[in-house]
This record gives sequence, structure tokens and C-alpha cells, in this order.
Amino acid sequence: MIMGSAATLWQLVLMREWMTVFYGNELIIGLVLSGWLLFVALGCQAGDRYGSDRCTPALLCAVFILCLWVVFVSIKHLRVLAQIPAAEAVSLPHMLVFMAPALGLPCFIWGCWFSRLAALLAAHRIRHASTLIYIYESAGAVAAGLAFTFCLAKWFDNFFILLCLSFLLCLSMAFLLRRLRWVWAALAIIALTVCKGPSWDQALNEKFWRSLAPGVEVKATWGTRYGQWAVLNWSGETALYCNGLKQSVLPDSVGNQSLAAQILTQHPHPHQVLLIAGGLGGLAQILAPGIELTYVEMDEKALRRTVPFLNESWRVTTAFQDGRRFLLTTRQQYDMIIINAGRPSTALTNRLYTREFHHLAKSRLNAGGVLAFCAIPAGENMMGPELHHLNSALYQDLDSCFAHVLALPGDAAHYFACDYAAVLCRDPDSLAQRYLDLHRQDRYFHPQMFRTLMLPERLDHFSRSLQQTSASNRDEQPVSYYLDWLIWLKQVSGFSAPAATLRPQPVLPAAFALSLGLMILFWIRQHNSTGLLMIMALSGLIAIAVNIIFLLMLQSLFGYVYEGMGWAVAAYMGGMTIAAAAVHRFRPAPERWILRICLGMLCFLLTVMPVFRQFMVHSGMALFFLWLFACGAFAGTLFPLLNRLLRHQGKKNLTSLYAADLIGSSLGALLVNFFAIPMLGFTATLFWLCGFCALALAGSVLFVRSK
Repeated sequence: MIMGSAATLWQLVLMREWMTVFYGNELIIGLVLSGWLLFVALGCQAGDRYGSDRCTPALLCAVFILCLWVVFVSIKHLRVLAQIPAAEAVSLPHMLVFMAPALGLPCFIWGCWFSRLAALLAAHRIRHASTLIYIYESAGAVAAGLAFTFCLAKWFDNFFILLCLSFLLCLSMAFLLRRLRWVWAALAIIALTVCKGPSWDQALNEKFWRSLAPGVEVKATWGTRYGQWAVLNWSGETALYCNGLKQSVLPDSVGNQSLAAQILTQHPHPHQVLLIAGGLGGLAQILAPGIELTYVEMDEKALRRTVPFLNESWRVTTAFQDGRRFLLTTRQQYDMIIINAGRPSTALTNRLYTREFHHLAKSRLNAGGVLAFCAIPAGENMMGPELHHLNSALYQDLDSCFAHVLALPGDAAHYFACDYAAVLCRDPDSLAQRYLDLHRQDRYFHPQMFRTLMLPERLDHFSRSLQQTSASNRDEQPVSYYLDWLIWLKQVSGFSAPAATLRPQPVLPAAFALSLGLMILFWIRQHNSTGLLMIMALSGLIAIAVNIIFLLMLQSLFGYVYEGMGWAVAAYMGGMTIAAAAVHRFRPAPERWILRICLGMLCFLLTVMPVFRQFMVHSGMALFFLWLFACGAFAGTLFPLLNRLLRHQGKKNLTSLYAADLIGSSLGALLVNFFAIPMLGFTATLFWLCGFCALALAGSVLFVRSK
């Protein structure tokens, strides 16, 4: 159980650190999770084949703790170790080269640790040792996930969470081995936490931010549940950064005054205005005079820490909530709804750019109300294919929801949508008069600037270019954050060409064909035990894929509900734990139940999208967690049943089944999070998962009943 808790805590800390370095895109999580599972599987196999009595759990625990800290400190010094030039973003090749040893070493040791514990239990003649470890590890993951969500992530930084993890491991070794040295190690960790913890944590964070470029001055740095923030001064410019990306100049009076003028003049009489995100640089305060503005911001701590750098007090009505969730729950109607969430670089941000969100925002607009999107990555004169697809999807989705759409081109494009023809305006003189009617006192904007911004030929050419290809961004098929990721790769390293070639390739069909070929080969050669491992790998692939799909659905529907995400992980792992424990306790016949479970899993997959659409209508969460619990139960049931069959055949070692489960899960995390969902969407991905489940069902007929 301690193993499961420690693995989950380390995985969560590692995810947060990778997100800080690699800009918060969820596609990175798929790579990290896939690598994690793969290296643990390799460690399990190596521990079984080459493990000896010298590789004791105590030795592995000590080496594991050491590796945790080496990797943690190395991530903070990644730019220095990789010799990345000043101000250059960390590219995908740099990430992949560094990720292999950073993930490989601790995860490999972790897999060896699992196999050695299973061997020790078997040596004491404890039956089904690997099944028992599997059950207790899952239970520990449930406890750690809840503790992280409701306690550790709220009150502690990653540095202190890692100290807690080290203390937990030392204390568990002291309890199990009755060795005084582990007690002294635990006490030393407590002493370091109290005496040196805050200063060392601050020094590591400042070292990371200073590595961006020579001469960077760190004015403030802090962590929240949404990312790692910093206020940096570089060459006389003070700017706000989050997860390694520049968010805004502090304060950005020049850019914000121009943007505010362009936004507010697209409505003849804006009064009730809603701004969602993007106000930390001062836009909310510049918009506020003369109107009733409501600003929606998720990160309360970030706003509180940023306000002192804006050189004026905060006087804007603020709701600390997810923007989409706010629109679902409010009954207030607005003249303008402004989305300033920046580029759709994450699935969390992408949900503000989908067609379903446009319909939701439209329902909260008064008659003649305007929906505005600001600062979408575009091009002044020309756009590449990814950039064109990204902007076309937004334009055409707006055009399907509203009668009139106005697109303003530039390096950062702005979009305005309304159902009334007389509201949106592109005439410079009319816009100048609207601006004067607002009685604004902007120092860095003049009404004559509209003549440059609203050149008719420029506007017409941009609008025509966005209608040439068919594109859409939906809740069920979120594509914009993947396209933005390709754009980012092209900008920072020119690596988007190899990545973009993967996009049209039939990745899932190729994986399905390979799995089918292997299963036929095992059946022809009568490798029954290998066929059972194949069933376990397919089960792991399906389970991790459905888990990722449901987590992204939760984010799409309910926003970044941190407690909800914790409950989701707990529901999945809880279902796995209870189901595995029940099978271990009551010992049903594998020959009968494996086929039934595979059939039940297939039926379960067919219900996922109807349930998802039900959430979209009623916004309920109880059924969501029930379905996650069922998904975990299907995954947890197969492991002890297949383990019993393998033991009866006597052809496989103790942890081969666990390694097969991890390899399948690794492949599923990579395929689903990195390829399937961004390219195909939820519905098509689930269709292919049904195909993989049908393969597992066929395998249960061929290999379970073949004897």
C-alpha cells in the first residue's frame, strides 16, 4: 500500500514539474505517462529475471529516494544541462532526450522493487503474491490521490510534497525492517524540512526562472494548483510568466488600451460586459471605466500576487471560477462576452473555443449582444496550414452559431460575432464616433488608428481565406490545442513537420492490425500463456484510454474542478481495488468469468458517449463517477483471474502479467492522449476501443477455453 501511495505522489509531482517546463500542454502528459508505465514494466521484467538477494527492498528504496531528488533537481536545471540558448523555448527533441533518463531510472527501480516484493511474498509461501501487491498498490493510489487533492496540493509546493514522500518511505522501511537507521533518516528529513526547506525551495525555483536568459531578475515566484507563476524583470521589462510561458507585460497599458478600444467599439452601447480570463495584465481595469464589468478568473492567488505590479488597486467585480462553469450557472445577461484566454494551447483552454461553448455564450447575450475572442495566433500576411486550420475552425464555428462574424487580422487575430447586422462595424469613422461616445481617456490610443486597423481589402482577404477549407472544433472532437501545439513546435524548433506527418496517418488502425496479427500468431502456434498476456495488455490499453477520455470529458464539462479530478482518480482506482479484492476473496472460475467480463467491457464502451451527452444536458457528476468506478472495476477484475490461469499453466513468472498490463497501458496513453483524441475525437476513439475490446473477447474464447 505504501508503494501505491508513493508511486502516485511521485507521479503527480513529476507531472506538475514537466508541465511547468513544457508549457502546460496535456499532450505532454500522455508522453510522460506512457514512458512511466513502459519503464516500470521493463523494471518488473528485469527484477524477475536478474534480481538477486542483494537487491533487497531496503536497497531499492534508498536508491529510489536518491533518484527522485536527482530527477527533481535536474528538471529545475534542464535549460542549463541541455545548453538551451537564452530565451529559446524548450523544444520537443530536447524534451524527449531528457525524458528518457529522467523517467527511466526511477521507474525502472520501481518496477524492480515490485518484482522483488512479489518474490519475497512467494518465498514465504503466500499464494497469489502479485495479486495481493496489485490490490494493495491500487488501494494506496486511492489514498494518495485523495491526500494530494484535498491536502498536499492546497498547502504545499512540489518540493515539500517530495519531502513528505521521502519521509513516508523512510518511515515505512523503519517499520518493516525494524532498523534504527531508517528512523534517523526520517528524523533528518523533518529537520531539513523545518530548517532549510523554504530557503532551498525558493532557491530552486529562482534558479529555474533565471535559466531563461542571462540578467533575468526574479521579482516574485509562487505555485498554485494551476501552475508555477513568476514575475520577471528582463532588460527593463516586467512580465508575468506561467509554466514557462510569458502571459503579459506588467502593466501592458499600450497593448491593453488598443485592445479595449477595438473590443468596446464593436457594440454601440456596451453596458453589461463579461471578461473571461486574460485580465492579469491589466486589461480588466482598462475595460472597466464607464461600464459594468465582471471578470472571471480561476486562479485567485495569481490575481492577488499580480495586483501589486499593476501600479493601481483592483476595483473590478471578480468571480473566482471556471469561465465555462460560470456561464452554465449564471442567469445574468450581457451585452458583450469577451474571451481573452489566449492561444488554445491546452485542452482546458480549448473548451472555450468549441462550437458548444459558442451556443452557451450566445444564450447569455442580450438581444444584439456580441461574443468576442481576442489574441488568437494568426498571421499578418500569410498563415501556414496549422495556423490556417486553427483560425478557420474558430471562424466557421462562430459562423454556424451567429448570423454575422467579423474577423480582424494580424499576428494576433480578433473575432466578433453577433446576430444583428447593425451591431458589428468595420467603418473607421463610425468606430471613431463610438469610441468618442465611450468618453474614454486612453493615453496610448487615438480614434484615427481605426483607419489603419480597418482596411477593407485586408479584412475581406482574411475572411475569404478562412472560408476556403472546412474545419470545426467540438467538445467531442477537440482539435485546436493539438494544432496550436504544432504551431508552437514550428516556432521554437522547426520540429512540426515530422509531428504533423503523424497526424493524417492511421495510427489506431495500424495498432489494431498489429494486435490482430499477434493474436492470430499466438493462436496458430498455441502459445496460450502468451495469449493470456495479450488479453491483459489489451485490457490495460482500454482501461487507461477510457480513464483519459473521462478525465478530459470532466474537464470539458465542469472546468478545472480540482476536487472533482481527485474524486475521479479515486473512483477509478477504488473500482479497481474493490473488484480485484472481491475476485481474490471469492475465487470465481476464470474459464467462465473472463469471457463475461470482456463482453461486459464491450457493452460498457458502447454506453460512454450516450452518458457523455447526458452530462452535457444535465451537468450532473454522480453518474460520471459511477461510470469511472465501473471502468476501474473491469480493469481490476481481469488481473487476478488471468493471474490464476497463468499460475495453473506454470509457464510465466510472477510479474509478467503486471508488466503486460503496464505495457498495454503505456501504449494506450500514448495513442489516445497524443493521437486519437486530438485527431479523431471521443466518438471515433471509442469506436476503435470497441475494436480492441472485441480482440480481447476473441482472445478469451481462443486462449482461455483452448485447454
